[in-house]
Amino acid sequence: MGLLGKLEYDQQPYSGEPLTIQSPLYSHVRRVQQAIGKAIEPQIQTSGNPYSSETEGLMTVLALPGNEVDPNTNAPLGSDMTAIFYHASMFRTLMTKDSLDPQSLLKEFVTCTHPGVMKSPGKSPTFFVYGESGKYLIKQLKSKELVLMLKICASYGRHLLDNPSSLLVRIYAMFSITASRPSTSSAPHKVSKQDRHFIIIPNLFSTPQAIVERYDLKGSWVGRHTKLYNPSDRTEKTLKDTNLENYIYLTTLRRRLLIHQLKADSDWLKQHNLIDYSLLLGLTDDIPCIQGSYRDKRGLDTSLKNEIGEPVSAPDTPTNNIISGEDTQVRIETETPVQRFYSRILAAKAPKTILTTQDVSYMLPPVGHSIVAEGSRKTSVFLASLTPDEYLKEIYRRRFTFEAAIQSNDIFHSEEGGFYAFSPNCALGSTLRKSSLYYRVVYMGIIDFLTEFRAFKHAERRAKGLCNDKDGISAVPSDSYANRFMRFCRVIFQVPISKDNGLQCVDCSEITIYEETEQ
Repeated sequence: MGLLGKLEYDQQPYSGEPLTIQSPLYSHVRRVQQAIGKAIEPQIQTSGNPYSSETEGLMTVLALPGNEVDPNTNAPLGSDMTAIFYHASMFRTLMTKDSLDPQSLLKEFVTCTHPGVMKSPGKSPTFFVYGESGKYLIKQLKSKELVLMLKICASYGRHLLDNPSSLLVRIYAMFSITASRPSTSSAPHKVSKQDRHFIIIPNLFSTPQAIVERYDLKGSWVGRHTKLYNPSDRTEKTLKDTNLENYIYLTTLRRRLLIHQLKADSDWLKQHNLIDYSLLLGLTDDIPCIQGSYRDKRGLDTSLKNEIGEPVSAPDTPTNNIISGEDTQVRIETETPVQRFYSRILAAKAPKTILTTQDVSYMLPPVGHSIVAEGSRKTSVFLASLTPDEYLKEIYRRRFTFEAAIQSNDIFHSEEGGFYAFSPNCALGSTLRKSSLYYRVVYMGIIDFLTEFRAFKHAERRAKGLCNDKDGISAVPSDSYANRFMRFCRVIFQVPISKDNGLQCVDCSEITIYEETEQ
């Protein structure tokens, strides 16, 4: 019995173009949906270590009958095909660690009625399929990318298990669709040109907060600029390295965690001679830390008034980064976790704040705050019963150390789906309410890492180096690529210390030592 959903066109898909019968990709997408349905429907559970053997269980071969009826055309799907799922046991382990139920992918991709299709923006003729909710997507791989991923797949799985907060994009399934019937004894490294290969990955930009700037960052500078013709281009286009105008400000511990994990991931990529990867990064607009503190369209903080009651700018606060909206004033209507945290601070009798400590770490909730506050029901009920002073004391007592945070599952997506950063438009006043305090959520992950530095890239480096700075092009050896990538990340992620405002960080000396040992 077929599982394919009947496509409907009463609403637009989450992203991309609607999949129509006239689309040249229609038959390919329908076979992809059929393959996922066949793989998930039985879900034969296996036990034991998925890495017990490098050669055992590499493939799961499934028949894709061509006589199954497409509910949209009322005709058979076509000729018989075969789906080959690689390292299924390993990928199920990764899904389990991320609390992803394989059955949820049925609704996301197979029985969905509004899938979206988008051709790759790159040079290769590949495509993406967006699911019902947009949380996950299917990406087509080139044949050489599949072969490379098969070679490094076991190492990739070990790295993610050893580094639960790795920023490498998660792969939840990898499969091919072919007209042949391969042997199940070994993975088919020699593939036909007619075969198509796919992976299922999370959509990094399916987020609870709206993203206003998107960046694809490599650390190189030759050809790394997106041309902007209109003011709206900055929010609509994917920007590159030289488009980045501001630092991304983090608390001390958050920056240390991020740099540490980026270094671990880039070391793994270097070990496998991989280049051309990017840090895909999304930034929200400024979100007020205190609910009810917001700017009007002139950029004025309405919690600050002059002598006649008009809103004014906070001291030394730029006024060109304004929350957009149709009304004259734009208010965040629902409390965010940061705003709930600040509500407790304002209600407490003697809280520690950035104003009393001058420590930037107190401007945002402690690392792990969201995980603790949104943990078990018992913990949530207990925290809700505390007075504001007791609540803050308990939250800081339970805050994560570096060691606990780096071993927690996906710490960089635990704060409103991302990682908290300061807005560059913050400014301190005499009280919290008279301060201009804003934060942003950063969404990020390392993508497009399936390129080796081989002979072709050597030739590309020589050719492009004739008329460009060799150190600034993307085609450089993997060790140089990783080192340049890390230098760039260390520069763009900063702790906002200001001598003018007397701001400090309590463990800056630790950061300095840490940076020196990570070179």
